[in-house]
Amino acid sequence: NHTDDDEDEKDEDYENGDEEPPEEDYRFLSRILSVKSSDEDLVKASVGDKLQYTIRVSNTKNNSILRNIEVKDSLPTGLKLVEGSIKVDNKEVENLSDKDNEVKVIIEELEGRSYLYVTFKVEVTEDASGEILNIAEVTYPENPNDPQKPSVPVEIVPETPEVDRKSTRLNSSHQI
Repeated sequence: NHTDDDEDEKDEDYENGDEEPPEEDYRFLSRILSVKSSDEDLVKASVGDKLQYTIRVSNTKNNSILRNIEVKDSLPTGLKLVEGSIKVDNKEVENLSDKDNEVKVIIEELEGRSYLYVTFKVEVTEDASGEILNIAEVTYPENPNDPQKPSVPVEIVPETPEVDRKSTRLNSSHQI
């Protein structure tokens, strides 16, 4: 049993400088952070470009542990997974999916007031055209029928000289 005072304490695992989670008592939050061209709202890419997707998974509740969170991403037509590029907090991990072009990892444990990143790279293929919407699924086993589905669009454009791309947070959050 936790008192209201517990909610005000900061856990050492929660890195300084990052935003505080909202006060609501939800336990888990996922977002896709992705590469983005300067001053554009939409990620733009051409055939042959490599993009890195970063999915941030957070446990926002003090004094709790989430176990066996599944992060899955069935890549849409036009994006091909770069083999060996899947990492959890910068450590290469095995892809647990047996399907083509799908990413699946299990986060075994995530302590309260902490987060981690699942990253992987994709290559834009010749099948790509228009706008591609990549939707990940992040599922907590205690609520398997209601996965969070963070997403991010990528606009496919004709090849252009390399632009300075930087990693930027996109407005794509889903909360429970």
